[in-house]
Amino acid sequence: MMKKLLLLSMGAVMALQASAQDVTRLSTNLMDGQKQNSVSVVKRNPNIKTTANSVLTVTPITIGSAVNAFTQIGQNRRRVSVDQDLNAVVFVHRGDPAVTGSSGNKAMFDISADGGANWTSNLGPVIDVQPAAPHTRYPQGAIMNPTAGNTNAANARIIGMAPKADGVNNGWGGLMQGTCKLDGTGSIKTYFNSGNAFIPQSLTKRVNGEFWATDDTTTDGNIVMYKGVYSAAGDSMIWSIGKTLGKPADLFDTSVDTATHYLDVLVAFDKTGNKGWAAVSCESKIGAVDTAFNPIFWKTTDGGATWTGPVEANLAAMSNVANDPNLGGLKPSMGFDTGLAVDKNGNPHFFGVVCGASATAYSLATGAPLSMYDVTLNGSGNWIANYVDTVSSFRGASFGTLTHDNECAVSVSTDGEAILYSWTDTKVANQTTAGANDFPDLFVKGYYVSSGTMGTTINATEGSSVESVAYLPARANEALVNSNGNYVLSTVIAVPTGDENVTVGFAYLDGIVYPKSTGVNNVKNTLFNISNNYPNPFSGSTSFDMNLNSSANVVVTITNLLGQQVKEAVNATYAAGAHTIKIDASNLNAGVYFYNVNAGGFVMTNKMIVK
Repeated sequence: MMKKLLLLSMGAVMALQASAQDVTRLSTNLMDGQKQNSVSVVKRNPNIKTTANSVLTVTPITIGSAVNAFTQIGQNRRRVSVDQDLNAVVFVHRGDPAVTGSSGNKAMFDISADGGANWTSNLGPVIDVQPAAPHTRYPQGAIMNPTAGNTNAANARIIGMAPKADGVNNGWGGLMQGTCKLDGTGSIKTYFNSGNAFIPQSLTKRVNGEFWATDDTTTDGNIVMYKGVYSAAGDSMIWSIGKTLGKPADLFDTSVDTATHYLDVLVAFDKTGNKGWAAVSCESKIGAVDTAFNPIFWKTTDGGATWTGPVEANLAAMSNVANDPNLGGLKPSMGFDTGLAVDKNGNPHFFGVVCGASATAYSLATGAPLSMYDVTLNGSGNWIANYVDTVSSFRGASFGTLTHDNECAVSVSTDGEAILYSWTDTKVANQTTAGANDFPDLFVKGYYVSSGTMGTTINATEGSSVESVAYLPARANEALVNSNGNYVLSTVIAVPTGDENVTVGFAYLDGIVYPKSTGVNNVKNTLFNISNNYPNPFSGSTSFDMNLNSSANVVVTITNLLGQQVKEAVNATYAAGAHTIKIDASNLNAGVYFYNVNAGGFVMTNKMIVK
């Protein structure tokens, strides 16, 4: 088997060559929630230039801690969960013996009763040690609200699941699960002794009282999806195998070498719970056999009772992806971090970085910049890839031996209307090694489902005390909708200690709110997308990426803060496909400007800063 599991280090197993706040609140006497001290982190790179954030004010809030940093790796092991009816946020993690006096093998949780503003930490355990499973790792957790519309916290539960480390199946076997009240009491722990569990991931709600998760290398050799249903009689989740997708050797190609090549297997459902998708990026046996990773999908329309698939979304058949200039002429391959969400129309959104694949071996060219795409369905039911943005870095070091890539994740708003993409990237100005993601910020971009419109990319951590140190972010797969109709992306980062083997702290990033509309970008644009410019800030010249769905005349103008045009940078006709547009700003004074891209009657605007 050859796959990317973020266990001992990010990408250690995959041997690739890398070149909401006004909804009903919880009862105030449920817990004594207090706002902890904001986080102050000493940046490892003293030359980083802090930039003010004119869009968001993000405040890191200290929450719980864990025995080591390994609990935080793997963006598809769900540790942050939200509930709109309760306006609650929960973060599940391994315990910290120094704080709780309990074993690090227990799974504890931190909870906010007011949408993330105030927190109570290190409650639980939601998963406890037992003789049958003395060692648990990599916990996932979620808020289980048994009925839609319930605002009584006493009826809700925290659920947790984690693999048992027992020296079997590469060190794993069996599945621990737990249930407790939102104040940490009444814990019920059981051992799901399927004998097959490896390291579950992608814990997701189908409907109130029912959750699904995936496990992609069980001891019997099958990729499975678990189904958990809440039992009020036992006050616990009853887990079973909801669907067996098959054995890796039957699904994935082994003709180039003897290994199977695939990434995290993911599952997600729409708001009704009827339409759902499972997906994995892999070298499949569908279509032409080559060395590129393409997403394959399974679909259900009856709440998981039956599934059809797999079907492949061939990236090379999508002209905008195949002609992406960042690929350097190589075949497109989605070979690293990916995320999956399902919108209110029941369409999947499979998001990640696209690299260039070698023609002869399983290796990927990851020299930045690289483009990110959302693989989804158009109105005709055909697979397409919507350009999201470009990253200027790829792999980087977190702390100790831990490394990370761009930590791509995708979340859906609780009303199903917005898709939020998020990722980490190190700005060019902060890179001490070219293309290395050593000093990451967290970026967020939205897609509005009803209008089919992309919003503007926001650097959420810019200007905050965790600028350039947004390490190992865990994000909820749902975004709360606040009283203004905006979207709250609940995110927890690891606070560096310098050693991944010692106690690690966590910080909740309060204030990541994405707007329900983005002004100039809220007109439906079916013609093109653009990225943020890079570098930014800059002096002399900068560039941005543009993807055209059809040939068009493109005019790029530069305006100042007063809206006055100061320069026409581009006026030319471009063919359909991906292009890199260069802006010469050598004659502009230092300051804030906007570049306005006009094509086919559509206009998109982004901010740039001249030093």
